[in-house]
Amino acid sequence: MQRSKVAKKCRSTLDLSIPTAVDDMSDTVNQLYKAWPERIYVIDHAGKIVYKSAIGPWGFKPRQAERALGKLLTADPAKKQQKRKQRKL
Repeated sequence: MQRSKVAKKCRSTLDLSIPTAVDDMSDTVNQLYKAWPERIYVIDHAGKIVYKSAIGPWGFKPRQAERALGKLLTADPAKKQQKRKQRKL
């Protein structure tokens, strides 16, 4: 509960418009993604990791993350889904 309150205050204070996620008290997501120390992940609409940085902050490559985000933002999810269906046939 405390983590959620802090995240809401942070989001409000910083006027963030992007989705915000909070890990549970068992750090399940942290364990799954090995996010400590810091890493940058870009995850597509289907939940697939499309970019994973090296350990940060020295391993961060902001331009690579930006390119991965750009590809997602310009991609047509319907076309990707159609290609996946064709591959399965």
